[in-house]
Parts: sequence; structure tokens; C-alpha cells
Amino acid sequence: MSNSEEVVRNYSVRRLNPFQGVIQMLHTPSGRAISLDGFHWELQIQSKRPDDLWGADSPGEPVLAYLRFGT
Repeated sequence: MSNSEEVVRNYSVRRLNPFQGVIQMLHTPSGRAISLDGFHWELQIQSKRPDDLWGADSPGEPVLAYLRFGT
């Protein structure tokens, strides 16, 4: 596999103290999907968020943030 191909990882996270179930997760370099029940999924797309929102010069590099879709 070359470095240009996206790697997909899938795993589960057990929520403890008190036990609240298992979260199913699917990760790619550009986003992720999360489900609490395996039926309803929330998509999160990774994007560069500018530091300023008014069009002024940015003081540094944009911060990576996740945009959420779904329930």
C-alpha cells in the first residue's frame, strides 16, 4: 500500500464508570463516523477552521476541527 492511499481503521470503545455501552468508531485521515447503537451514525469531517471569522489576517496556521453531521 502506498502512502497516497487512505487507511481506514475501525474499532470499539467501551464506556465505563458507570458502564454506558460501546461506541463503534470508523476513522480515515479526512474524517470519522461514530455510533452508539450501530444503527444511527454521526459523520464528522475534518476541516481547517480559520482563527478569525471577520476576514482579517490570520495570526497563524488554521486549526483542524471536526464538522458534525447526523445524530
